[in-house]
Amino acid sequence: MRPLLHEVYSDAGQLSRTPERQKYFRSFHTSSAELAKEATQAQPRLLVLYHEMYGGDVTYDQWLDEVKKHYSDKVVSARDLDVY
Repeated sequence: MRPLLHEVYSDAGQLSRTPERQKYFRSFHTSSAELAKEATQAQPRLLVLYHEMYGGDVTYDQWLDEVKKHYSDKVVSARDLDVY
């Protein structure tokens, strides 16, 4: 089983965006809830998040909690030069 690397945006952060930006994000990016569902199906040994888009007043911890709310396995936020 391999790790899954994936970009993600905050569902809660969408609320502060204009309807046009919300449509853009839904069309070209993956929400935290959508990613959690995909990762649950894929069952990677590790979910590695990158290109993280919080939006609004959402903090890093709140955003990570969004993902963990729907995905209970191991998840990390990618940092430059990290090795997984």
